[in-house]
Amino acid sequence: MRGARETGAWYRPRADWCSHATIPGDAEISELSVRALCSNRHLTENLPVGQGGAGDRAGGDGQDRTSARDSRSVREAYDSFKMGVPVLGNLVRMFVLTKFLRVFAALYRGGFSMGSALEVAGASCGNAVLWKAASHAVGQVERGGLVSDALRASGFFPSMAIDMFRTGETTGNLDDMLNKMADYYEAEARTKTHQAALIFSIIVFLIVALLVALSVINFYMSYAGATTGGGE
Repeated sequence: MRGARETGAWYRPRADWCSHATIPGDAEISELSVRALCSNRHLTENLPVGQGGAGDRAGGDGQDRTSARDSRSVREAYDSFKMGVPVLGNLVRMFVLTKFLRVFAALYRGGFSMGSALEVAGASCGNAVLWKAASHAVGQVERGGLVSDALRASGFFPSMAIDMFRTGETTGNLDDMLNKMADYYEAEARTKTHQAALIFSIIVFLIVALLVALSVINFYMSYAGATTGGGE
């Protein structure tokens, strides 16, 4: 053993392993940096890391890009339709905002730039309309504009959310403010979802009760008519 150390043979396997090791590139380092922030469960559930593959890094061909644009347009139309439904749309908007705010707060706290945090949070929120709004806001933010002003121009965010964005930017506690907003919208969405489910169940019960009552009334009217006709 001692002789092996003196001759350097002891260290040769380790040197051979290092010579065959693969040094990660920029893309892998970026992905590992994002994964390092994923102690937040909302990031691990919603962050679109590693989904692009080599095709995205290579650029793809024109047909793939056209298909992606068409698919995104269809999804955007579908998400717009969902948010236009009277009761369901408000709930969908609240849950989407909750995802966006939590991912944005985690990325901002992890040291990502405003533009990168907006882009990734928009892509991970699960709503094409918000993704488009966040993507449009990235350019204004990278030119030195405030996030609150950029998001206000999108028209997607409620005025209360914009005001809290502005407060977080001016006080320097943007990530804490975003988490507070996310907690509020999540609690509000869960409460309204429970209320909507309760109201829906009551409506279904009343409809079933009405149908049963009509069936009973029709039965007795038919029975009474048959009895009267038989008596004559």
